[in-house]
Amino acid sequence: MRIVCPFCGERELGEFTCLGDAKPLRPAAGASEDDVFDYVY
Repeated sequence: MRIVCPFCGERELGEFTCLGDAKPLRPAAGASEDDVFDYVY
């Protein structure tokens, strides 16, 4: 299926599909400091 965008023209349906939550997973309680740093920043 193709959807017509007034600004971009025809686009594939996949561009408008929600694939799920994109939030990062919180590290476990005993995670290393580097893992926590990567999660926060």
